[in-house]
Amino acid sequence: MKILITSDSHLGYRETDPLLSLDSFNAFEEALRGGEDCDLMIIAGDLFHNNRPSRFTMYKTIQLLKKHVLGDKEIKVLSNKQLNYGKPNINISLPVIVINGNHDDPCGFGSLSALDVLHQTGLVNYVGKINNYERIVVEPLILKMERTVALYCLSHVRDSRLYKLFSQNKIEFLKSDADVNILIVHQNRVERNRNDYLPADFIPDFFNLIVFGHEHDPLLFERNEQTYLQCGSTVRTSLCEAETGKKYFYKLDVGESIKIEKIELKSVRTFLFDTISAGTKEAVELKLDEMLDTVNRCEKCEKVAFCAACRPLVRLRLEGDISFNKFHLQNSYADRVANPSDIFLFVKKKRPAVIRENKPVHIRSTNIYEIIHTHLLSSNLGIVPELMFIDKFREYVEKENKNVFQDFVDGLEAHKNNTIVGCETEHFKNLKDAMNRKFIRENNVVINDDECDVPDQKMASTNVVINDDECDVPDQKMASINENNSSLIYDMDDPRARHQANLDFIGEEDIVKRGRFQSSKRYSLSEEEINNFDVINYAKDHNLIRHDFSKKAPTKNEEGEKNSEEKFTFSNFL
Repeated sequence: MKILITSDSHLGYRETDPLLSLDSFNAFEEALRGGEDCDLMIIAGDLFHNNRPSRFTMYKTIQLLKKHVLGDKEIKVLSNKQLNYGKPNINISLPVIVINGNHDDPCGFGSLSALDVLHQTGLVNYVGKINNYERIVVEPLILKMERTVALYCLSHVRDSRLYKLFSQNKIEFLKSDADVNILIVHQNRVERNRNDYLPADFIPDFFNLIVFGHEHDPLLFERNEQTYLQCGSTVRTSLCEAETGKKYFYKLDVGESIKIEKIELKSVRTFLFDTISAGTKEAVELKLDEMLDTVNRCEKCEKVAFCAACRPLVRLRLEGDISFNKFHLQNSYADRVANPSDIFLFVKKKRPAVIRENKPVHIRSTNIYEIIHTHLLSSNLGIVPELMFIDKFREYVEKENKNVFQDFVDGLEAHKNNTIVGCETEHFKNLKDAMNRKFIRENNVVINDDECDVPDQKMASTNVVINDDECDVPDQKMASINENNSSLIYDMDDPRARHQANLDFIGEEDIVKRGRFQSSKRYSLSEEEINNFDVINYAKDHNLIRHDFSKKAPTKNEEGEKNSEEKFTFSNFL
């Protein structure tokens, strides 16, 4: 069985550029032509560059797939699931299996991706779509020819969420009896921020090959008797030094042994990158000419000018100040360079960092999401939960979903009548438990665990004693806080847990000042007395909610006019 493997085609990248508009399609078509002798093709995510591809991009994509995927070639691969070549009304010569990446993942109404559209046309097989992010169960796609191959396809999940799911053992791979097990993912392989990647230690040992999409530099290596294939992209989507290398697609031959052939893409533009200290115009021109002289011109080129198909991408970093007009110089290379408008990158020389003794060095984050998250922690959004705002902001930026905030606000409005401080009514008991734990923690309540059958459930004990012998100041809260109960751990990606965590750490609770207890005595509280703690009144007194839950219908004022329906309002803490 021969399998063509590629990733990150980013179809539609710079589609409005008159010179670069077809680059992504040319590279993708070259990879499709390389699969003429293959039995199957795998695309490891990011087939499209935009979450909502334009009509031009969809037209070109369907045109290329119809040209190279349809045909009368006999398919000898047997599958445990129905793929497109098994349908009676379409002839497939190259079955294509694709997962979604972060650029083409589902969003919006119906949670659909552009890959869902292609799947309905019968040109590709969109697999690995995730519908439940609380627990993910990955079923294998079994392919059988001379040997049996099991494909485990896992579409893109936000890296920090996937890391947490693996840590909590909430991702399950259903094992099979296949000869070769292949895992296909679209995630970060290398850690850049904390817990935002897929560590190799999380991947089960029974996988023979792990195919990574998402990162654009191609790599092929072995680790702990497992083969790792990082496909890389087929088009250059940024002008950085990491993109200067060659681009490839791969052929996997599954026979008596596993062989991977690395094939270079010839249609990808050459990318030239260099750095010099800013100087005179003549020095910069000399450097650009030296860079361009290293490019091999194609046969279509004239003696002097480059043709549009082989003009290279150029990026020259200039360190320091310049004394010439950069726009005039850039225009002079318009007939030799594919990106004349952004040839130069101006940077200031970095000064060596001075590290003083006994003083920590703080590294400022350049991630926009981390910057916003840090700002929101010290601010107050009112009715919008901070972490949910970050998720919606990420969807707005990465998926270009312009209606995401309006849909979110509409969702809050729709659920205003069955929520309590952002929590569902069915979770009201959790709210009371949170209040009880807060009361016990802040008043140094000692719990007699001898009568508790379940050690982890502290509130099950009926013998709760307030230890306040050391309190010398009457009408004050108890002195020390029990460190074992002073903090709780929550799943902060879960909005409900977020609300409950905020309830545990809201404001100041001075239960003694409310006159219910005296600090000079010892009290034994029963479980019933604890559960009867007036949560609603407490929440009102501390400005957590402003809603009279006893009112079930509009009332009339003194003038006989009906009041409008009482609006639900969130507090400062959600």
